[in-house]
Amino acid sequence: MRWEVRVRNARGRERVLQTYETEEAAIRHVDAIYAEYGYPMHLAYRACPAFGQRPSLVMASA
Repeated sequence: MRWEVRVRNARGRERVLQTYETEEAAIRHVDAIYAEYGYPMHLAYRACPAFGQRPSLVMASA
């Protein structure tokens, strides 16, 4: 499943900054952005599943 790092502005508009293969890599990128630039007042960075991707189901084996 692919993951996107997105930035959302105060008006609610989002754009994709980068796409990753794993959720962990996307979250590390978001953490790095906040570590570098702090927490801006009018922007939010987030990691989310890529558009059109469905979450994969993990079946527990009995």
